Amino acid sequence: MHTQFSSLKSYDNYLKCCSIRELRQIVEDIDPDKYPDRAGLARERLREAMAAQQPNLFEDVSLKTLLVPADPRDSGISYLYLVIPVSAFILYYFAGQFLAQWEMITFRPWLLMPVVIAMTVLFDGGMLAFAMRAARKFKFRPFLKPITPSGALRDFFISFLLVIPVNIGITIVVLILTAVIDAPVKTHSLIQYISYAPNSWTVIFWLVAIFTILPVVEEVFFRGFIYNMLKTKVSVGLACIIQAFLFAVCHPYGIAGNVGIFILGLVLAVVYEKKGCLLSPVFIHCIKNGLVAAPFLITAVFNLHSPAVSRDDALNRPEWLLNSPPEYVEQKETGQAQFDYAKETWGSRGNKLWKKEANAFMAIPLWFPEDELSSGKAELGLASIYFYKLGDYWRTIVTAERVIKSYGKNRELSGQALSLQAWSYYMLKRFDTSRRLFRQVVSEYPENQALTDSAEEGLKRLEVIAPER
Repeated sequence: MHTQFSSLKSYDNYLKCCSIRELRQIVEDIDPDKYPDRAGLARERLREAMAAQQPNLFEDVSLKTLLVPADPRDSGISYLYLVIPVSAFILYYFAGQFLAQWEMITFRPWLLMPVVIAMTVLFDGGMLAFAMRAARKFKFRPFLKPITPSGALRDFFISFLLVIPVNIGITIVVLILTAVIDAPVKTHSLIQYISYAPNSWTVIFWLVAIFTILPVVEEVFFRGFIYNMLKTKVSVGLACIIQAFLFAVCHPYGIAGNVGIFILGLVLAVVYEKKGCLLSPVFIHCIKNGLVAAPFLITAVFNLHSPAVSRDDALNRPEWLLNSPPEYVEQKETGQAQFDYAKETWGSRGNKLWKKEANAFMAIPLWFPEDELSSGKAELGLASIYFYKLGDYWRTIVTAERVIKSYGKNRELSGQALSLQAWSYYMLKRFDTSRRLFRQVVSEYPENQALTDSAEEGLKRLEVIAPER
């Protein structure tokens, strides 16, 4: 039927003669991918017909799977529907601040990530349920329209092409702001932790969620609900600006970073308004986040490691830690140069491939056995990798013992090794041993303020979570 009319004008004349029931059927039947102009015109004529028949546009409209952008001024939607989610965001923020200082969590690091995941799932799930319920009640449902696989693939490809100029534009704006107002982009502590790609399935879950689950939730909430709700109260342009502002505020990345998020929010709203469906904004959001998360995800997968389950197990080297220097490690002129090369190439100042950094460290005692300081630092570096990046506390203990035994004359190295042992027993919940070693650090290394402060902090925590009997 849509092909019977030679021009859009003749098709428009036909639509003006249709009843509301007929217009509904046309809107539901027409393929917006194949006939985008005619689909948009049909939706417009339906809105006009409904508006002429009754004051409330959505009182009797049922476009089953199509999200029609709303614009009535008398929708009956209370501002309470905006106050509730904004209040929830504020509560979520302060709950995070409280958890960051609550001794129940800070003194038990092994509880932190499970609690953060639980909070995020509950909050995002609650916001998603609230948005979908409100959207269903007021007839602007944030559901995706029916689409063929080829249509979805085409939308994905177009979204990918759109992300490129959007990313370039946002990057330029952020760099200019950073230079002009000296306001560098801030990074959330959780993102900082994830960026180091430690050995953790939780980190991999977060990285995957960043470009899969979270964009869907945010698009349904900010564009599907907030934007549509605002359009019932203010103009489309002002609604677009307000939702982008709220979207930016919920991403605390500093002034420059928030301006970039604000621009992204504007782009997503414009695309949604143009397409009348959340599929393209979801694709854009997923692709943009994926470009950021993918390198960290790949690194995190490379860093996966199975920690030792006992002291006896820790006596065996992990399979990836080789007995001889691998080919990718270049030999430098001195032990110190070799140590710096390992850190700057694969470590915290490099690409954060901790297993490769560990192998590069282990080349130092083999190539420079006469350089006891560099060899000791390399062994201590391996213990630090086990503790901070791989979460292998038994191997940290065994490696630290080797440092103390072989390089104990160097008080800096032996003190740090003893401190790592104390904190490893703490993480293993061997609190009595941990307390004894913390006290040993305080008594034997009083000249090292950093070590004694760390040990005293450990003793303070133990008094709270495992007081002496």
